[in-house]
Amino acid sequence: AMHSDARLPLEGGEIRVHRTPSFAEAAAPEQLVVRRIGAEQSNSTALFEDYAVLKLYRRLHAGIHPEIEMGRYLVEHAGYANTPRVMGTIELVAAKGEGAALGVAHEFVRNQGDGWRYTLDYLGRFHEDADLVGAEATEAASDRHPTYLHFARVLGTRTAELHPALAIDTANEAFRPDAVEAPDRARRES
Repeated sequence: AMHSDARLPLEGGEIRVHRTPSFAEAAAPEQLVVRRIGAEQSNSTALFEDYAVLKLYRRLHAGIHPEIEMGRYLVEHAGYANTPRVMGTIELVAAKGEGAALGVAHEFVRNQGDGWRYTLDYLGRFHEDADLVGAEATEAASDRHPTYLHFARVLGTRTAELHPALAIDTANEAFRPDAVEAPDRARRES
Protein backbone atom coordinates (compact mmCIF):
# COMPACT_ATOMS: atom_id res chain seq x y z
CA ALA A 1 0.00 0.00 0.00
CA MET A 2 2.82 2.40 0.82
CA HIS A 3 4.65 1.58 -2.38
CA SER A 4 1.62 2.66 -4.45
CA ASP A 5 0.33 5.57 -2.27
CA ALA A 6 -2.87 3.57 -1.81
CA ARG A 7 -6.27 4.95 -0.90
CA LEU A 8 -8.55 2.46 0.80
CA PRO A 9 -12.23 3.51 0.86
CA LEU A 10 -14.19 3.22 4.10
CA GLU A 11 -17.72 4.15 5.02
CA GLY A 12 -17.50 7.86 5.78
CA GLY A 13 -13.95 8.37 4.54
CA GLU A 14 -10.80 6.55 3.51
CA ILE A 15 -7.41 5.38 4.66
CA ARG A 16 -4.56 7.09 2.80
CA VAL A 17 -1.15 5.46 2.73
CA HIS A 18 1.66 7.77 1.64
CA ARG A 19 5.30 7.15 0.93
CA THR A 20 7.89 9.87 1.54
CA PRO A 21 10.99 10.61 -0.56
CA SER A 22 12.95 8.43 1.91
CA PHE A 23 10.85 5.39 0.94
CA ALA A 24 12.49 5.18 -2.50
CA GLU A 25 15.97 5.61 -1.01
CA ALA A 26 15.70 2.53 1.24
CA ALA A 27 16.35 -0.78 -0.48
CA ALA A 28 13.83 -3.35 0.66
CA PRO A 29 14.98 -6.96 1.03
CA GLU A 30 13.56 -9.45 -1.45
CA GLN A 31 11.53 -11.16 1.25
CA LEU A 32 10.41 -9.29 4.36
CA VAL A 33 10.31 -11.07 7.68
CA VAL A 34 7.89 -9.29 10.02
CA ARG A 35 7.71 -9.60 13.79
CA ARG A 36 5.69 -7.74 16.36
CA ILE A 37 7.52 -5.75 19.01
CA GLY A 38 5.70 -5.93 22.31
CA ALA A 39 7.54 -3.32 24.39
CA GLU A 40 5.25 -0.34 23.81
CA GLN A 41 1.96 0.12 25.61
CA SER A 42 0.35 2.97 23.68
CA ASN A 43 1.10 1.77 20.13
CA SER A 44 1.45 -1.46 18.17
CA THR A 45 4.81 -1.87 16.47
CA ALA A 46 6.08 -4.29 13.84
CA LEU A 47 9.68 -4.75 12.75
CA PHE A 48 10.37 -5.53 9.08
CA GLU A 49 13.79 -7.21 9.35
CA ASP A 50 16.54 -4.57 9.26
CA TYR A 51 14.46 -2.49 6.85
CA ALA A 52 11.66 -0.63 8.61
CA VAL A 53 9.66 -0.19 11.80
CA LEU A 54 5.91 0.30 11.44
CA LYS A 55 4.14 1.94 14.36
CA LEU A 56 0.32 1.92 14.48
CA TYR A 57 -1.23 4.45 16.86
CA ARG A 58 -3.93 3.20 19.19
CA ARG A 59 -5.05 6.67 20.27
CA LEU A 60 -6.08 8.79 17.33
CA HIS A 61 -6.03 12.58 17.34
CA ALA A 62 -7.18 14.87 14.55
CA GLY A 63 -4.47 16.76 12.73
CA ILE A 64 -0.81 16.21 12.04
CA HIS A 65 0.92 13.82 14.43
CA PRO A 66 3.97 15.42 16.13
CA GLU A 67 6.15 12.33 15.63
CA ILE A 68 5.52 12.37 11.89
CA GLU A 69 5.83 16.14 11.54
CA MET A 70 9.07 16.31 13.56
CA GLY A 71 10.66 13.31 11.85
CA ARG A 72 9.95 14.61 8.37
CA TYR A 73 11.10 18.13 9.20
CA LEU A 74 14.40 17.03 10.75
CA VAL A 75 15.35 14.79 7.82
CA GLU A 76 13.78 16.50 4.80
CA HIS A 77 14.22 20.16 5.73
CA ALA A 78 16.85 20.50 8.45
CA GLY A 79 19.18 17.78 7.11
CA TYR A 80 19.59 16.22 10.56
CA ALA A 81 21.14 12.81 9.91
CA ASN A 82 20.81 11.27 13.36
CA THR A 83 17.15 10.41 13.41
CA PRO A 84 15.39 7.59 11.54
CA ARG A 85 13.91 8.72 8.24
CA VAL A 86 10.13 8.66 7.92
CA MET A 87 9.44 6.27 5.06
CA GLY A 88 5.69 6.62 4.98
CA THR A 89 2.49 7.42 6.82
CA ILE A 90 -0.99 5.97 7.21
CA GLU A 91 -3.83 8.42 7.73
CA LEU A 92 -7.56 8.10 8.33
CA VAL A 93 -9.40 10.86 6.45
CA ALA A 94 -13.09 11.50 7.06
CA ALA A 95 -15.39 12.46 4.19
CA LYS A 96 -15.33 16.03 5.55
CA GLY A 97 -11.57 16.11 5.01
CA GLU A 98 -10.53 15.84 8.67
CA GLY A 99 -7.55 13.53 9.12
CA ALA A 100 -5.86 11.59 11.90
CA ALA A 101 -2.60 9.68 11.76
CA LEU A 102 -3.04 5.91 12.02
CA GLY A 103 0.63 5.02 11.72
CA VAL A 104 4.14 5.79 10.56
CA ALA A 105 6.93 3.74 9.02
CA HIS A 106 10.50 4.68 9.92
CA GLU A 107 13.68 3.24 8.51
CA PHE A 108 15.16 0.64 10.85
CA VAL A 109 18.19 1.87 12.77
CA ARG A 110 20.02 -0.60 14.96
CA ASN A 111 20.20 0.84 18.46
CA GLN A 112 20.61 0.09 22.13
CA GLY A 113 17.28 1.49 23.25
CA ASP A 114 16.64 4.84 24.83
CA GLY A 115 19.16 6.71 26.97
CA TRP A 116 17.10 6.48 30.15
CA ARG A 117 16.70 2.68 29.99
CA TYR A 118 20.38 2.25 29.00
CA THR A 119 21.46 4.33 32.03
CA LEU A 120 19.19 2.49 34.46
CA ASP A 121 20.41 -0.89 33.19
CA TYR A 122 24.03 0.22 33.41
CA LEU A 123 23.65 1.52 36.97
CA GLY A 124 21.88 -1.68 37.98
CA ARG A 125 24.75 -3.80 36.64
CA PHE A 126 27.33 -1.51 38.22
CA HIS A 127 25.75 -1.77 41.68
CA GLU A 128 25.27 -5.50 41.29
CA ASP A 129 28.99 -5.87 40.46
CA ALA A 130 29.92 -3.64 43.40
CA ASP A 131 27.93 -5.92 45.69
CA LEU A 132 29.72 -8.99 44.30
CA VAL A 133 33.34 -7.73 44.33
CA GLY A 134 33.05 -5.08 46.99
CA ALA A 135 32.71 -1.34 46.74
CA GLU A 136 36.44 -0.78 47.38
CA ALA A 137 37.49 -2.82 44.34
CA THR A 138 34.93 -1.03 42.19
CA GLU A 139 36.04 2.40 43.41
CA ALA A 140 39.73 1.55 42.87
CA ALA A 141 39.33 0.73 39.17
CA SER A 142 41.28 3.32 37.16
CA ASP A 143 39.13 3.06 34.03
CA ARG A 144 35.72 3.32 35.65
CA HIS A 145 32.74 3.58 33.37
CA PRO A 146 34.52 4.03 29.98
CA THR A 147 31.76 2.38 27.94
CA TYR A 148 29.02 4.32 29.65
CA LEU A 149 30.93 7.60 29.42
CA HIS A 150 31.39 7.02 25.68
CA PHE A 151 27.64 6.42 25.34
CA ALA A 152 26.85 9.58 27.33
CA ARG A 153 29.29 11.62 25.21
CA VAL A 154 27.68 10.42 21.96
CA LEU A 155 24.19 11.13 23.32
CA GLY A 156 25.29 14.64 24.35
CA THR A 157 26.86 15.24 20.93
CA ARG A 158 23.70 14.13 19.10
CA THR A 159 21.59 16.38 21.32
CA ALA A 160 23.93 19.32 20.65
CA GLU A 161 23.67 18.64 16.90
CA LEU A 162 19.87 18.65 17.15
CA HIS A 163 19.69 22.21 18.49
CA PRO A 164 21.04 23.94 15.35
CA ALA A 165 18.71 21.80 13.23
CA LEU A 166 15.76 23.13 15.23
CA ALA A 167 17.09 26.72 15.08
CA ILE A 168 17.06 26.98 11.27
CA ASP A 169 15.16 30.01 10.02
CA THR A 170 12.35 28.43 8.04
CA ALA A 171 9.10 29.36 6.35
CA ASN A 172 7.44 26.44 8.16
CA GLU A 173 5.63 28.24 10.97
CA ALA A 174 5.53 25.14 13.18
CA PHE A 175 9.35 25.06 13.23
CA ARG A 176 10.23 28.74 13.01
CA PRO A 177 12.43 29.66 15.99
CA ASP A 178 11.02 32.18 18.44
CA ALA A 179 13.23 35.17 19.10
CA VAL A 180 14.26 35.71 22.70
CA GLU A 181 13.09 39.20 23.61
CA ALA A 182 13.99 41.43 26.56
CA PRO A 183 10.85 40.41 28.56
CA ASP A 184 11.83 36.73 28.09
CA ARG A 185 15.32 37.41 29.45
CA ALA A 186 13.90 39.45 32.35
CA ARG A 187 11.58 36.58 33.34
CA ARG A 188 14.50 34.14 33.28
CA GLU A 189 16.69 36.40 35.39
CA SER A 190 14.05 36.90 38.08
